[in-house]
Amino acid sequence: MSRDGWNATTFHTKCDCKGPTVTVLYNTNGTVYGGYTSQSWTSPTGSGYYGNDPKAFLFQLRKSGNCSFRKYPVLNKGNNAIQCINNKGPTFGSGPDLQTFQGNGDIYEQTVFSLGGACNLGNSYDANGNNFSDFADGHMNVSDLEVYQFNVLSDWEEMESNWRQCPEWDSKTLEELKDEVENYRPLEETNIPMANILLIGKIGAGKSSFINTINSIFRGNITSPAITGISDHSLTNSLKIYQVRSQISRKPLNFHLYDTRGLEEDQGIDSQELCYILDGNLPDRYTFNPSCQARPDIPGFNKNPEMKEKIHVVAFVVDASTYNTLSDEIISKLKNLRTKMNQRDIPQVVLLTKIDKVSEVVENDLTKTFSNRVIQELVDDVAKLTGIPRSHVMPLKNYECEMDLNQNVSILSLLSLRQILRFADDYLVNNTESVGFYQVKSSD
Repeated sequence: MSRDGWNATTFHTKCDCKGPTVTVLYNTNGTVYGGYTSQSWTSPTGSGYYGNDPKAFLFQLRKSGNCSFRKYPVLNKGNNAIQCINNKGPTFGSGPDLQTFQGNGDIYEQTVFSLGGACNLGNSYDANGNNFSDFADGHMNVSDLEVYQFNVLSDWEEMESNWRQCPEWDSKTLEELKDEVENYRPLEETNIPMANILLIGKIGAGKSSFINTINSIFRGNITSPAITGISDHSLTNSLKIYQVRSQISRKPLNFHLYDTRGLEEDQGIDSQELCYILDGNLPDRYTFNPSCQARPDIPGFNKNPEMKEKIHVVAFVVDASTYNTLSDEIISKLKNLRTKMNQRDIPQVVLLTKIDKVSEVVENDLTKTFSNRVIQELVDDVAKLTGIPRSHVMPLKNYECEMDLNQNVSILSLLSLRQILRFADDYLVNNTESVGFYQVKSSD
């Protein structure tokens, strides 16, 4: 709108017959909202017509400047999802649920467009209990309105060859991966009994869900030892060390999964406390207190940790569906944490979760993960964002809504875990060798 003007004719000239589009309104209060339709806009004269689109939805990305991810799905199988008429801008629903503007705008003051549209949520879209005030601050004054063409070709077009080598997606592969992980032991020359894996991520990214996923695979059924759910702040308030046991022998496997507070802009794990975790100073079940950071004089503080008590590899857990909305504060924290790890030569990986939320192809068939362009591009983007090599970024899907195990979900997760354990061995060999940990075995 700021570039092309406020004009229904201009909108239709530029946006008709373009396929799927995303309409975004930038409210002057810092609220960002809009709608998606998989159908093309058209400009019939007269009263126009309503288009059906079961894939359409309204959304909110920000509310008064703060992140606010809300989705308002279309009702009644998409009936009356959009209204196409030559004298209206993008219009969603029969209420209309969201009519952006009509005719040609004639009120323009500096950088503010006072749209004469309408918003009556709940007619063709599920309002989720929200009203005009919740959705758009109760007014339609915007600094800009943009319509983006959405290119779905890359999602549906399968690549000629896999962008990453992958095994066969069958029961044999699953059993081989399970056996390899179950029989894993840190290299004998390191004299370390367990590999220690620290999971770090923004709240809701899926680090606790990954722990539950791995535990479920080896238990043989869906389990939930780590607390998961939706909350404004991290549900994990203490350092928790999890062991996974073999379903057959009931013996613990030779790795620990460390869960800790999630990354938050104003709270979350502190860099000094992270250093204490990396160095093996903090005890299991240590409770984090935002008003009182950990100190060497707290009960249970380990002042002289051994190599077996330190972290051997770190896995950053990143939500594939929201990675590009990470705030500058979170990205800055992440880079600061990476600096602490690099100083200790600790290898790092990224667990890219919720890949089923970003690709309909992969959602329907996880075996397409390594031949799907969308997932490849996500891996590339996250590698650039975090500074971690692409080969260390591992896409997966956790068990979240399933009631039973799924072969392909388990294979993806075990592929990631196997690589993590290999990186842990690299660290242990390099560091035990450098400090003289190699030991000569006695003759007996």
